[in-house]
Parts: sequence; structure tokens; C-alpha cells
Amino acid sequence: RVIDDTLKKITHYITTEKYSHVAQSCYGSAIEAAKLALDTVTGGQGGKIICSLNSLPTVGNGNLTLRKDDNSNIHDTGDTEIYTKLGHGLMRSYISLDLYITSSVFIDMVTIGYPVEATCGVLKYYPGFTQDKDEFTLVNDMLHNVSNIVGYQALLKIRCSTNISIYQYYAESAGNTDRDPMFPVLTTDTTMDVLLKYDQKLMSGSNVSFQAALLYTDIDGNRKVRSINANANVSENVKEIFQFVDQNVVMRIMIKDVISSLGDCDFTNIRKTIDDKMVDVLTQYKALVGSNLGPQLVLPEALKTLASFMLAFEKSDLMTPNTHSTRGNDRCYDLFHYKTMNSAQLSYKLYPQIVPLHVLLGEDELTFYDTTDKLLQVSPNSIENLSVRNSHSSITNGGCYLIFQGETVYLWFNENTNRLLLRDLLQVEEGVPVSEVTLFGSSLPQLPTQVNAKALAVIKNWSQVTNHSFLPVELLRPNVDRYYSRVMTQLLCEDKSITKVESHDTYLVNLHRQIQDKLKKEDYVKVASSNNAHTGDMHQKFIQF
Repeated sequence: RVIDDTLKKITHYITTEKYSHVAQSCYGSAIEAAKLALDTVTGGQGGKIICSLNSLPTVGNGNLTLRKDDNSNIHDTGDTEIYTKLGHGLMRSYISLDLYITSSVFIDMVTIGYPVEATCGVLKYYPGFTQDKDEFTLVNDMLHNVSNIVGYQALLKIRCSTNISIYQYYAESAGNTDRDPMFPVLTTDTTMDVLLKYDQKLMSGSNVSFQAALLYTDIDGNRKVRSINANANVSENVKEIFQFVDQNVVMRIMIKDVISSLGDCDFTNIRKTIDDKMVDVLTQYKALVGSNLGPQLVLPEALKTLASFMLAFEKSDLMTPNTHSTRGNDRCYDLFHYKTMNSAQLSYKLYPQIVPLHVLLGEDELTFYDTTDKLLQVSPNSIENLSVRNSHSSITNGGCYLIFQGETVYLWFNENTNRLLLRDLLQVEEGVPVSEVTLFGSSLPQLPTQVNAKALAVIKNWSQVTNHSFLPVELLRPNVDRYYSRVMTQLLCEDKSITKVESHDTYLVNLHRQIQDKLKKEDYVKVASSNNAHTGDMHQKFIQF
């Protein structure tokens, strides 16, 4: 009843007393009041706070001021202890915070977003927010983040075999240490990365076991434990190590390590560290496994696209040098994103997928094979036509593309795109200029045409893979949309960046040259014979690349 009365008063204030509203924004005190209300109503059992913010908070506790823009201030941490204490207080009360930011002006996202990160909450950012364009997306994001809750007061414990232990949980709730992390609210999007360490030598041929146990309270109030057990064999065969290594895990840990060591944001040296690590890994593979494959660049099958993903990471907003201004929301949002995305979302964000809709396809292609709409089918003959590299040279003038970067689907077309295709896809008449084409509710219309059905199937497949209940669709038209240049720079990650980070092809050529130099100097870890007593130690060091 108290909550209902409060919501009614807020609704009344918004609708009938709008002329008494003030321009100032209250954030810190509002979170404290919501925390007090939850503690009182639930008896300290926790819950979730949903908050929206469209300007820098200037009233109450935690008010911030717009200071002089000083690009010599290059650290990536918040500037006030108030929000740090607030985040820790929410964590102790088992309360999670979801924050939705609807402003393009500088809002000090690192500072105000700390309580969100500390409580494993959700941070959403809508640059250039307009009600007509983004309202449907905002509402769907809120509904998704509430409906995907599966539990509360969760505690994670990972156990390992003898001689292996936890080195670090990549979570603010664990202090990025080996302390067991806690999740005030558990959702289907909750992810956790863990780094293990060797305490002593492992014996070849033995088994190692792992257990991840999650203690939580489900939405019905029942206390439950979910346990996942796994085991693996210890091997001295380097070829097997490269054959079964998980690229997603390697990529996530490399990125998490970079984020945790940003320090003074010396991005030039950080990029060099990433490149050196890639050279070391590929040199080891070439020297120990692929030495008989000739002088060409040889990539492990399991790590075939790792170099491409890490190059894309080097070109991200997070890694762009801030030589002119420190007021950028995109960089801070990127930082939070890389900490919380699941593997599918991360892969699409680093290297967005481009699907052409103007190419000739069979009737069954890009449609679901099964009745549960899980398997999207493509014939082998069409793979080449549907494969589009992320570079300007691969975008056809007059084409039509769906581009997905993990959160948003972009529909690219221009004035030369076939008007019949646009009519079948969007129900746009031939006389309507490209600049006047709009999408209702940030989604494609449902039409009885093949190209429309294929496009909807592709979008549905993306939403399932990334665990999104709704994916907004935005138009991407050259010389029309004001965000076109910025978005295309992010999507076409194979091109040379504005900060002089090399193109994809040049990057691979340089990697190959550095690998060849290391091989000539024999600058890599050599494998002794199998009966050498130190072989096991070498592999244990080598595995931890």
C-alpha cells in the first residue's frame, strides 16, 4: 500500500504539477531514500532500485558540479567518496541499482555509475535521447531487466582440486580479489569471470576438478543451491592445449586485465602490451605446433579470430586517447559494458555482424529450420554472399544491410537502394525520400514478403543468442542521420582508425613480421623431451598466457 500510494503521488506530481518542476536533478539523496524504503518494507531483505537520470545531479547528497575540462586528468576513477559509500551500503542491504541515462551532455558516468557496478546492476545509456525515437526502447529495456530476475541474495563459491586455487574474481562486489562475490539480484544476464592459479606442479595424466556453487533465494522466497561440476585432464601436449583452448575465455580475461590495469590511461602502451601478448601466443604456436606449415602466418583454429577481436578492442571508444577532452559519456559506458557483457554480446560489440538483404537468396535461407525458431538456416553456397567484412570497401553503394553490434540493430541503406526492396522491407512507397523514412517503435513492420520475413528472423536470432527480449532497430543513412559518421566508425572496425590504429590487413602483416623475427631469434619457450623432469613446469607456465 505504501508503494502504491507513493507511485500515485509521483504520477500526480508529474501530470498535474508539471509547472512546479525544477531543472535541478537529485540522485544521491533519492537513492538513499529508496534504500531506506526498501529496508523498511522488506525488513532488510533487499531488492532492486530503478532510477533514470538526464542531467548531472546538482541537489542533495552526492551533487556534482561541471568543472573545468582538464585533459591532463587522465585517470578513470570517480572523484567522490559519497557514491563509493553508497554502493557499499546498497551491497550490505542486498539492494541492486539499475540506472538509465537519457542525456548526451557530460554526466560523470564513472562516478554516478559506481553504485550500479558495486551492486551488479544494469547501466543503460541513450545518447541523443528523444521520446519519439527512444521511448519504446527504454520501456522494453526496463521490462526486460525486471522480468529476467531469477533470485536475490546470491553468493558464489568456486572450489578447485588440490594445487589449483582462485586468483581473482573480476567483480567489484569481490573487490577484484579472491573473496567470494555476492550478487544482490541475480538475473539471466549475470556473468562472472574468474582467474585461477597454480599453487604447485600438476602431474600429467591426472584429473583436475572444479565446482561452481551458487547459493541464492528464488523469486518465491525459497533458498536454493545450484551447483555446476566439471573436470579435465592434465596434458603435456602443447598441440592439445591450443586445440581445446576457449577463445571467448581468453579474450574476456585479456580485456578484463586491460580494464583493471588502465591506470593513467596510457593507451599507446596498453595497445603495445596487447600486441606483444598476441605475438607471444602466436609465436609459441608457430614454433611448437605449426613449424612444418611453411613461412605463412598460421593461426590456431581455436584462436583464429582472437587477433581481429583484440584489434577491434584497441579501436573502441574506451581505448581512444582523450587528448582534447575528458567529458565523454561513450568512453565510460564502454568501460562499464566490457565489465558486464556476456560472451555473445562482447563478440558482437567488438566485431559487429553485417547481413546483406539485397543479395539473391533461396526461399528457405535466413529462415528458421525448426519449429521452436532456434536454428537459422543458410546454404553453403550462400555463405560467401552473406559474409561481409567490416570495412567501407565492403559496403556496396545501393545495398541494404542489417548490422548488429550487441545491443542495437542498424538498417543501412541510401538513396541508391532499390525502391522495390525498401517497399517489401519497410512498406515505403517509391515517392517517399530516403530522408523521410521512419520506423515506428524502433522495430521493423511485419509484412507478408520474403525479405521482411528474413530480416525479422535474423533479428530474432540475434536476440536469442544475446539473451535480449527486444532489440531496437535504428536507421543508418549517409548524409541523413546525424550519428551516421560516429556509428559507422564504431561498426567498421577493420578500417584504419582516426587515432592511427592500423587496418586489419596491415595489423596481421605486422603480426606476421614480428612472429618471424622472434622465430629467427628463437625467442620463445622451448619444449624439452617428454622424459625431462621440467616439462610439466613449462606447460603450467605456458598455459597461463
